[in-house]
Amino acid sequence: MVIVDDYSSDCFLLNIISQKKIDLTPWEKVPYQLWVLSAPPTDDNCIVGFVGEDSHSITFCRTSDVEWAEHFLTRN
Repeated sequence: MVIVDDYSSDCFLLNIISQKKIDLTPWEKVPYQLWVLSAPPTDDNCIVGFVGEDSHSITFCRTSDVEWAEHFLTRN
């Protein structure tokens, strides 16, 4: 589960069974409609991605990154 605190910009992954928490870089208040993981969160190559509310962008980072990257989707 991804937890985002709109007031403090804290963002983390939470395993609701084990209660293990994996901190992510602070999240700017950006509207999104869904999030995806590329691999299990314990994998060093796991990428967390948020799909923008308008579906024109994806914001993503690895669990070890210090900032989020944003990629804008374009139509050809």
